[in-house]
Amino acid sequence: MMTAPSPNTTDEPKWVVALASGGGNCVRVAALDGGVLIGDTKNPGGPVQRLGRGEWRAFLDRVKDSAGGADLA
Repeated sequence: MMTAPSPNTTDEPKWVVALASGGGNCVRVAALDGGVLIGDTKNPGGPVQRLGRGEWRAFLDRVKDSAGGADLA
């Protein structure tokens, strides 16, 4: 199952990209205290979406459901 990376303790987010993306067009995530940031790898300086822990869990559950229950690890 895909989970958020460990919370970042510095001012700069520590972004993580799925290995399956091949370093290309994918989303990136960064854990912060109490939430997760989501951004676009094609636009690293662009806008980001912040989700609380519950919102992140709900997002992952919906993605998993749309993938037919596939493990997101």
